[in-house]
Parts: sequence; C-alpha cells; structure tokens
Amino acid sequence: MTSKPQHSQSGWMAYVFTDVEGSTQLWQADEDAFSWALVEHDAIVRECLGHNDGSEVKHTGDGFFLTFPVPLDAVRFGAELMARIRGHEWPRGLPPIRARVGINWGLARRHHDDYRGAAVSLAARICDAANGGQVLVSTDVVEALAGHPEFSNRTRYVGEVQLAGIQGITPLFEVMLPDAETVPESREPAEPELPDLTVSTSPEMLDPDELWRRARQALKLGDHTDALTWLVGLYDRTPDDPRLLASLGVAFAAVQRLDRAEHCLRRATELDGREASVWYNLARVYGKLGQRDRVAWALDGALRADPQHEKALEAARKYGLRRD
Repeated sequence: MTSKPQHSQSGWMAYVFTDVEGSTQLWQADEDAFSWALVEHDAIVRECLGHNDGSEVKHTGDGFFLTFPVPLDAVRFGAELMARIRGHEWPRGLPPIRARVGINWGLARRHHDDYRGAAVSLAARICDAANGGQVLVSTDVVEALAGHPEFSNRTRYVGEVQLAGIQGITPLFEVMLPDAETVPESREPAEPELPDLTVSTSPEMLDPDELWRRARQALKLGDHTDALTWLVGLYDRTPDDPRLLASLGVAFAAVQRLDRAEHCLRRATELDGREASVWYNLARVYGKLGQRDRVAWALDGALRADPQHEKALEAARKYGLRRD
C-alpha cells in the first residue's frame, strides 16, 4: 500500500468508533448506576474529543462515531480516553467500565451529517473486534503515521482477523497505551501531558462554586449535556442537595433522559417540598411519560407550595384538574 498523508487531503479522514464493553450486562447489573455512568462516560469522550480537534458525527447509545482530519489526533484521542476512563471513579455497584476504540484512515462519502462507505464500516468492525481497554487501528493508520516520533514503537501487531461483514482478512494493530510494560521508557510520548489537558476541565478538580458557575452558564446557553458534566460532579459530593437535584432533573429532561429526570425531581421534592417550580417540572416529566395520575399529584404539590403559580394553574386547567 502507498503511504497516506498525515493531514486530511481530498476527503481523507480518520474514522473512529467507540463503545462500552459489555453494556448489556452493565444495564442488567444496576440500571440506575449505569445510567449515571453513561452520562459521565459521554462527558469524558466529548472532553477528549475537544482536546484533540475531532468532530462528533453521532452518538450511538453507549458509544460514538467520530472523525479526525489528522490521524495522529485520532490516536491521541484514543490514548487520552483510555487514560481518563481507567482513572475515573465510577458509580458504586458496577463492574469496571471499559471502553474500546477502533480507528481507520481512508475516504468515505459525506451524507448530510453522516459518513458512509467501506472506510467507515471497517472502523466500526475494528471497534467491535477490540477488547475493553484496547485501541485498535488499521494498516492504513499505521502507514499514515509511519516514522512519526510520537507514534513509532507504540503499536503491536495483533494479527490477521476475519471481521464481521468485511471480505477477506484484516491486519490489525494495537496502540500501546501509557503504563503498558511494552512501551519503551526512552520514547518521547505525549501521554505525560494528558493531566495538564484535563485538570482545568475535570469536575473532580474544581471547587463547588466553580462547578455551579459552569453548570449555570451551560444551562443558560441551553447546553444541557455540558451542564450535566458539572452537575454530576457536584452530585458526587452532595447527593442530597435539593437545589442540585432540581437542576439535574431539568438537564436530564432536556436530553430526554426522563427516567433520571423523574428520579432527581421526585427526590428533590422529598427533601424540600416548598419549591413550586420543582413540582411543576416533575409534572411536566410525568406528562411526557404519559402518567396522567402522577401529573395530577405533582401539580397538586406545586399549587400547595404556591397557590398562584401561573404555569401550574395553566397546566391544571389543561388537564381538567380541580383542587380541593
């Protein structure tokens, strides 16, 4: 094969797929805990993506489809993601969360906001072939980065693999990650810089006031996914703060995680039932869930907290509800 350019030219892109290994078993182990874990996982992926100049094509439930114009950035992303996931403190009650990454370098057709083609399919199948904690790459990635000082001596030949849906056998290589015994100590890696990239944006490294500031700013801008990053960081420290739970409920509802929204808002009312707006937001969630009887109960709570709450009164009229 001919060597490919190290920067995107004429449509050449690095296509990257990620997912969480064993997600079905994790859902079965503890649905609530894994729901929280996925919020944290998604925030970590997006932070690593931003650090490495990649683009999110789509979210796939427990993973992502991403693109990078520079293949080295894709590899850096994979290494950073694995380091972050390995060092993260996940919710209790779950086995260790392990992600896997597959990377290919090639051409694909742009279709609206998506990409299609053999290069994309190969990247997805490479991800499927990886084990948790692995970053696997194609021969085209290795050739594109051949001789690069940051990449040399950091790949291990895995072997020729028959990938599902791919004709013939595919040679695969594993990117050796930081702390792997096979990585020579004499190399000049980028990994020691990773803590510097994440300290300023990692929730556990920020004080509560700063987390609140960032969460409010994100909510004001309508970026509820970003808001959840900071709110979850606060939740790890103060899980019984009704104000925090109310904010989490609003953010979860905005991203259509209605189960988590209901849990947070209901818990907030249990801790402090005096906020009519929290009861009203809970009623809205029950409405989206189609639970009419619970809508009536939550609106009743809102009007008990504030008999003049305009939105609750309007909703009560809409639902044909009457209070004693």
